[in-house]
Amino acid sequence: MKVSANINRTDLIFSNYSLWLKLKSTYITIFLLSVSVFLYILWKNGLPDQTENLTTAIISALLSGIGGFLAYILICIINILITSKEKNGILGQRQYEITPEGLHVKTIANEGIQKWEGITSVRKTNSYIYLQVTYYLFYIIPKRSFDTPDDFQRFFNASLQYYREAHNY
Repeated sequence: MKVSANINRTDLIFSNYSLWLKLKSTYITIFLLSVSVFLYILWKNGLPDQTENLTTAIISALLSGIGGFLAYILICIINILITSKEKNGILGQRQYEITPEGLHVKTIANEGIQKWEGITSVRKTNSYIYLQVTYYLFYIIPKRSFDTPDDFQRFFNASLQYYREAHNY
């Protein structure tokens, strides 16, 4: 099953935004940042002697964790905008083909196969199919690349089937 896609910066930004909200690691990162800030507050000021001081420390730590993560997202988006180019194969036209062997990808910069065993998850939203390789690396396949919504669903279903077979699900 083959599809041709044209990936643009909007796809990358939208995908990153929507995925960050769905990944468990997002919330783990916010939690760890918040705990770190809370421990720093305790180290700097000592144990609070009143409940309202403890509440203030907890709220400050939580807001700092969220703020730190939002700053990270902003840095990532800026990095995406600066480094993503057609000549390095991140943006532009690409061919995707799924086979029992894996996901075959061809761009103007590279050509290769990602075996199903190396894919960590297969996800779908209303607009994209995501094949995750690592925490931060996804193959993005826009719905607009397919002739019909049924073709989009068939491609997703076949990808999910190959993924599950490779991972014995």
